[in-house]
Amino acid sequence: MLAGCSSTTAPLLDKREDTLNRFVRSSLLLSYVVCVGIYRLYFSPNAKFPGPKLAALTGLYEAYFDLIPKGGGQFPFEIKRMHAKYGPIVRIDPEEMHIDDPEFYETLYPTSKPYDQLQRLENRFGIPGATFSTARHDVHKIRRAAISPFFAKAKVREQTGHATVFTRCWPPACPPEELTYKRMQHESESLIGAGLETTAWTLALGSASPSCTIPRSTPSCKTSCAPPSPSTSPSAWTTRLPQPERWLHDPRGPDGLHPLTHYLTVFGRGTRMCLGLNLAYAELYIGFATLIRRHRLRLVGTTVRDVAFYAENTILSPWTGTKGVPVLVESSGD
Repeated sequence: MLAGCSSTTAPLLDKREDTLNRFVRSSLLLSYVVCVGIYRLYFSPNAKFPGPKLAALTGLYEAYFDLIPKGGGQFPFEIKRMHAKYGPIVRIDPEEMHIDDPEFYETLYPTSKPYDQLQRLENRFGIPGATFSTARHDVHKIRRAAISPFFAKAKVREQTGHATVFTRCWPPACPPEELTYKRMQHESESLIGAGLETTAWTLALGSASPSCTIPRSTPSCKTSCAPPSPSTSPSAWTTRLPQPERWLHDPRGPDGLHPLTHYLTVFGRGTRMCLGLNLAYAELYIGFATLIRRHRLRLVGTTVRDVAFYAENTILSPWTGTKGVPVLVESSGD
């Protein structure tokens, strides 16, 4: 009789113990989530900056706009809406802030001050060994110094053949870990892919430039002390001003001291400024000059919608049904 009771009671005790363990684990997980949420909302160094509370709580806010509305890629438009509502500095996720002020580029990206990127961004393009993806400043400095001479203006202007120069990009002083097969593979993928879509769409659109506008007064939150972090950034698109004629006749900024090129930030600023700046300009200048001087072209059925920014999917993209920029060559010269 007692043996029968024991055999019946044991499974019940095991079931109760399992239920208790699950309850404890669930309670601990819930407590952790609540504590993290309270910290992000009220005690994080970024908590004093404005922005949607949901964005401050979780990165799922950004993920929603990147994946769901209109097929995804809509977060830049949401950031623009945030700036319109909250001001020039907004918190766009638990770790990141976004700044809409061209004058603040010099403060965020000084050429004399090193800074590390977020470590988690190294794998965003699947080439963590490339200079572009390198998070640590000291490693980035070594890698950039090895290839930057080949992007100097004088080198770009040289008329060279198609010789393979990749193996000559690495000076003997490079550490052995910088010369591994995987590292050089990542670097080559980065160099090939970095300037394909960017210059191609600029040529297609005819002009692409960031904003030269400056707020009428110093933003009030610009004087706030932001925590030292690589996750504070502006973007050229949110501060753009699509008026190409503003570049005529040597225009100056509102202070009369700086030319408008001072606010040209499509290539970034600071120690991580785009290496391909001179090469990109050469492609654009030669491409435009060749097209305009040698050919008479007429657009065929292209609308503003076909070239307007619709979604951000690593690069800025038009709507999925775009016809691109088809043209008819009416005449061609030598």
